[in-house]
Amino acid sequence: MEQHDQLQLILRLQSELSEMKKLLSARTPASVDMPDVGMETAPHSPKKPKIKDVRCSKSK
Repeated sequence: MEQHDQLQLILRLQSELSEMKKLLSARTPASVDMPDVGMETAPHSPKKPKIKDVRCSKSK
């Protein structure tokens, strides 16, 4: 029974994944957009040192 449930879950997730891939390919016709999204997340890390700078200025 448990194995049957796992199989159903896998099949459902695979179908959902294929639907999401279709939606994603429809939204971004050029696959070049994907690395740009990855590059946009990288500049968020420099914001952390700014928080440290604020803490240092408060302690002075």
